[in-house]
Amino acid sequence: MHLDFVTADLDAAVQQAQNAGAVLDRALQAREWGRMANMTDPFGNSFDLIEFAPGGYDNIVQTP
Repeated sequence: MHLDFVTADLDAAVQQAQNAGAVLDRALQAREWGRMANMTDPFGNSFDLIEFAPGGYDNIVQTP
């Protein structure tokens, strides 16, 4: 199972997760729809923290 958590403040959420023992697996990623942090908890379970940009996934333009 893989969980994603949506947050309004990615930087604060990453810091809170790290303070609780989680590890940031790679640098924060920025995309059209927002930013994401790939994390691993102290038990080895991966999860993502996601901060949507205004418009979220609607910012992704699909070309026919």
